[in-house]
Amino acid sequence: MQRISIAIASLLFVVSVNGCGSFRHVQTQQQTAQARAITYDGLSAMRQGQTERATQLFAEAASLAPDDFRIHENMAISLAEQGAIDEAIQRTQAAIQLSPAETRLHVQLGQLYMRRHQPHLAENQSKKALHLDRKCCAAWTLQGQAQAAQGKLDEALISLLRAASVDPYDQQIPFEIAHVYQRQGRSSLALASIETLRRSYPAGREPVELLTLEGEVLLSLNRPERAITRLARLAQVQSPQADALLVLCRAYVATGDYSNARLTAGLANEQFPADRRFALLLKDLPSMVTADVADNTMRR
Repeated sequence: MQRISIAIASLLFVVSVNGCGSFRHVQTQQQTAQARAITYDGLSAMRQGQTERATQLFAEAASLAPDDFRIHENMAISLAEQGAIDEAIQRTQAAIQLSPAETRLHVQLGQLYMRRHQPHLAENQSKKALHLDRKCCAAWTLQGQAQAAQGKLDEALISLLRAASVDPYDQQIPFEIAHVYQRQGRSSLALASIETLRRSYPAGREPVELLTLEGEVLLSLNRPERAITRLARLAQVQSPQADALLVLCRAYVATGDYSNARLTAGLANEQFPADRRFALLLKDLPSMVTADVADNTMRR
């Protein structure tokens, strides 16, 4: 009788344990499904530009499914869009710990390091990404950008040319290549790369960054008139960029058109009061005009 009681007790214990395990399994499945639904809501909020709401939703999803690296990845992206780079880095690192073989996570972390002005850390992440996938264009591009930021221009050029061979249609890559050429003092090659890239855009729809770099290259080639042609319309747009206006001012000065240089610098100084480059330029312009008057060479 005692043996029967022990057997029954053992059987009840097994059933009890299996029942708890089944309950936990069902509970985990429910939490995973709930986390997935909340994540979809977060992605929808991101598409609508509601990044703060998206971050809240991803945080809620992460509390339900802390081992899902994709939730941490999406949360990092939403944090980065809000400018919270340190928090985005922490979330991306958490995602990598959960899934270290995901190439894109290493690229994402490297890009965040670039935004935090730590190119040596970005280069390390690019190498980890390339160790996982040698054909990852984004990793080659990141490596080139990081190397260029450290002044390793020859290495950067090799990396960027490798990226271009992987994806010849990525328009960011020839821009980066042209930038490296310009820093190397190879302005003619930079201009050739820019002109090839510019032809891929509809006329008048070129990115401001591309036109600004082209203006800098043309100035280095002593072609300020052509730089003015490229950049003059940018001074009339509603939200001009400071770098573009500065190159335009320098082009006006190079041609001796100090009136337009002063006008453009004055407008830029009003729009970008924290940018001291325009105030310094305006300060120097009167001495330029005085010198020209003394030499009777001022052109209006």
